[in-house]
Amino acid sequence: MGRGGQGNPDRAAAHAPGPGRRLQRGLGGPPRKKLSDAVRYWIGGGEGIGAEELGDLEAFGAPTELVDGLRAEHADAPAFEVHDDCWPSLSLFLDCDTQWSFAEGVPTGLDYARVLAVMRFRRQRPAPGLLADLKVMERTALDAWSEERTRREWHNRSS
Repeated sequence: MGRGGQGNPDRAAAHAPGPGRRLQRGLGGPPRKKLSDAVRYWIGGGEGIGAEELGDLEAFGAPTELVDGLRAEHADAPAFEVHDDCWPSLSLFLDCDTQWSFAEGVPTGLDYARVLAVMRFRRQRPAPGLLADLKVMERTALDAWSEERTRREWHNRSS
């Protein structure tokens, strides 16, 4: 997974991985559903190109007119609003982006011993429902990645 916010929930929104995958604190729907939707958006949804991608293009010498054109084209890409009640759980999930366990190159789940280390680093105490929220987001991420692998396998078979 990409970069988390290293303890700063507002920074986590700005550094969600991938083109245009900006998560924004705000009002939203039912908390658990909203968490699942935010994770799916973060993994593969969203539109536009983020500042990090534009910076990469510039660093690798992309023509200025290309970078400026993409910046203008994607300036109004919508952010995904996350309910304020969900923000502490989501920002922790984003900060745990490097705490996944893998088997044969496939993510199998979060390593909760390392999640607790991240929480200590953030000076965050477990709040009611936090573990349940993480499990919802973990399951959603695993399902989304599995669906993506299945799509790729079917695509490769049909090619």
